Amino acid sequence: MKGILGKVPCYVYFISDVCGHIKIGVTCDITKRLHQLQTSSPSKLQLVAYIYDENRNARDIERFLHYKFRNRNTSGEWFDEDEILDYIQAGTIKINSNIYEVKYNMRIGVNRIARAVNRTEKNIFALCTSLRSCYE
Repeated sequence: MKGILGKVPCYVYFISDVCGHIKIGVTCDITKRLHQLQTSSPSKLQLVAYIYDENRNARDIERFLHYKFRNRNTSGEWFDEDEILDYIQAGTIKINSNIYEVKYNMRIGVNRIARAVNRTEKNIFALCTSLRSCYE
């Protein structure tokens, strides 16, 4: 795989898990890569977005993104999703003078909102429970 990168057009992919993490990586076959990652993951993975790079700069794009989100890194190529989702939803990424189009999976946006609402409901419930104990 590493021998192919830089010689043929490839993809920079954004794959998410159900825990709010996104993996930023490079592959020449997204379907195959998603399947490989899924076999070693206990949670469901989804393709969030990708950048098709016909100019063979996929590895450079990946490095740029890893550096940009280094403060959100959780492990290896996995990052907290919030900032990244906001960033890629814009639809383009500019690196130096190059502009790359991001193909975004809109269903993921709906899932993200549902997760945020669920987290908010849990936080409100926890807050109400702790406040109730203060006044009892």
